[in-house]
Amino acid sequence: MKSGNLTVSDARLKKAFKNLQQITNDGSTSKKIKEATEDAKLTTGTINKYYMDLNKAEVKLSTGKTVTCRVLQLFCNELILKYTPEGDYGYDETNGAGYIIPRTRIECAVLPTRADTGHTDYFLIGYFNSNDVPDPVPAPSMGNVKLSYVSAVDEYLVQFGADGFNVITNQLNQYTGVNSEYKQPVDDLATNETLEKEYYTRAEVDELLENLKNELKGETGQ
Repeated sequence: MKSGNLTVSDARLKKAFKNLQQITNDGSTSKKIKEATEDAKLTTGTINKYYMDLNKAEVKLSTGKTVTCRVLQLFCNELILKYTPEGDYGYDETNGAGYIIPRTRIECAVLPTRADTGHTDYFLIGYFNSNDVPDPVPAPSMGNVKLSYVSAVDEYLVQFGADGFNVITNQLNQYTGVNSEYKQPVDDLATNETLEKEYYTRAEVDELLENLKNELKGETGQ
């Protein structure tokens, strides 16, 4: 029988809605809908292993599940940005690639692909810090961008923007400059060339002192 030949009555509509309600209220159906909804949400986790050469990471999700994620790339093709966290090195014979077990906790955000793609792929889409305490690393001034590497004893950074360009390799050896004009504070220190031109050598100082002594002796008649 074709649907066009059916007579739509109140009884038929009520029965259809009742059947639909029974299906949606079924325990197994509700569970599947809830699971699908949860799986589609943005998930957080921490990195267990970081595969530098594969651009992948093994992540333990906040749900307790462990998944392998593809690291989302900022660039592609000929422009590649690589990152390797500090930690202990290991080698995965199955994948034929090395990995790093981070020394510090690295929190990340993970998002799965849709189920209708045929298989579930997870993507690591970024990092975050759940600590609400102010960051000890100072932020750049307004209109500037700073990329820092923070060690136990120092901060190494590249900063540029409204204030010009600034590279600090460490606190004792800073390169600063605007545009293509660079200056290093140690450039102001005396060199062999400046010492020879602007300052007396030790031998010259000794000679001057000796001459002064002789002059003083002559004046006093001693």
